[in-house]
Amino acid sequence: MFVFILDEIHSFVDAVSALAGLGYVFNLKFSPEMFSIMANPTPSPSCTIALQLFPPFFNQQYSCQQLHYSWIYINHFFPEMFHLERTGFSSLTFSFADSHHADLTFCSRDG
Repeated sequence: MFVFILDEIHSFVDAVSALAGLGYVFNLKFSPEMFSIMANPTPSPSCTIALQLFPPFFNQQYSCQQLHYSWIYINHFFPEMFHLERTGFSSLTFSFADSHHADLTFCSRDG
């Protein structure tokens, strides 16, 4: 199980937007120490660009008991996250119960 909560998603959206143009599939690494989003902009495995987020970035909760790997199609995830952030949704809860099931919950400033 992996879960994090962000009270303010603006910085997260900005950081992910920098990676969004680099590929269609992002590799995700969840560990007790950090959460990483990795993009391979070329077919070469020698070039990986990563965003590494450590628990202090998550101002409410970050929980990961063991190492997990997964992936997402960023072209499905990012445009929706960007739209929600721009229309007033300010917080995000992101969790993986297992490698085949993710939950995203966006909340507005009003709750």
